[in-house]
This record gives sequence, C-alpha cells and structure tokens, in this order.
Amino acid sequence: MSTDYIPQKDTLTAAWAANFSGLITATPGAYGLMASDAATIAAAYNLYNSALTLVLNPLTKTKATVADKNAKKHAMLATLRLYAQMIKLNRGVTNEAKIGLGIHINAGGPSPVPAPTTSPVLAVANGVPLVQSVEFHDITTPSRRAKPAGVTGLMLLVAVGTTPPASPAEAEMYGIATKAPYQVTFNPADKGKTAYYFGRWVTGTGLTGPWSAMAQLTVAG
Repeated sequence: MSTDYIPQKDTLTAAWAANFSGLITATPGAYGLMASDAATIAAAYNLYNSALTLVLNPLTKTKATVADKNAKKHAMLATLRLYAQMIKLNRGVTNEAKIGLGIHINAGGPSPVPAPTTSPVLAVANGVPLVQSVEFHDITTPSRRAKPAGVTGLMLLVAVGTTPPASPAEAEMYGIATKAPYQVTFNPADKGKTAYYFGRWVTGTGLTGPWSAMAQLTVAG
C-alpha cells in the first residue's frame, strides 16, 4: 500500500493539487514563497487539470489525450513535490500550515542529505527556431555530466529581454532539469531578444546550492 502523501488516482491528485495551489496563491508569503512561485505552481496545476478534463470526457478521451495527461501529471508532480519539500523544511512555516497543504510531517528520522555546496556551469545552444538547449555540469567536474551526490536536478531560472538581469531574483523559474540537454521554449515575440540563465543544484528534499554564473544566448527564430 502506497504511503505517498499525494494520492495517485487522477481525480484525487487534481483535488490535492488544487488545494495546494489555491492556498499558496492566496498567501504565498505564509509558506515562505513569492508570487512568482505561486504562479509556477498554478501553471503546472492548470496544465494538468485541463489535460485531465479532456480524458474524463468520453468524447475527447483518446490515446493522445491520455498520453498528454500523463505527461502533464508527471511534470506537475515534479514541480509540486519540490515546493512541498521546500515548505516542509522551512521552520518558519507552521506545522498547521504544512498539514493544510497536504504535506505529511515526520515525527523523526535520519538526517537529510545536506544542501549542495558547489554550483553548476551552464552552456546554452540554439536548436530549432525558438528553442534553446541547456547543458550543465558541476563546476568541480567540468568534463562529466554527473550531478553531485544527493542532487536530483538543476533549478533553472530564465529571463528574456535586452538588458541582463542584475541577479537571479530578476529571472523567473522555468523548471527542474534532471537530464541534459534540457530544452527551453520561447514565444515568437522573444525572437531576437536575449535569454539569460541562472541555475543551482537542488536535492530531493528541496535544499539548494549556490547559483551558477549567468549564461546567455540570443533567441533564434
């Protein structure tokens, strides 16, 4: 029997995610987050919920819509689990608030994997129009793609414009990359602008390391 705090049945997953997203959207600061984080969570949930709606309707349930729903569910859960772990480890968030989100509070257990101490190095290349590929490796092992011990992925932030951002705070979270190369897709209006990237390692429990140096590349159309 599964002990996962997120129910796996599609309709129950959607209900859990709706509650998680709704509470954070209402007061992101209560969970140690920002409005941009709430927007990222809401976007992931909305994509899954829209895909699920098509599958629940017999007239629009096809192999293609089921496959799309499964992909959106996987992506949403990856995003929500990351934020759930960050909130769970935040001592500034009350246990009542955590439980309200549907996060289980452990009575005890082994010490968690420590936060990463090294930063990633990013390399960006243009692929097909309006798509860029991001390669990444640890600064201590520049010839290998292997991530540091305990790291599950790369938290990637992107800003698009004509002026470089002063810091990662001026960029928006794009996603969590677990494998390289990782593709970033742009809107047609971004053609000719510059994409600026920041990344940092993240563990399975949401602990993060130092930011990378900024990487940048003009978006090709």
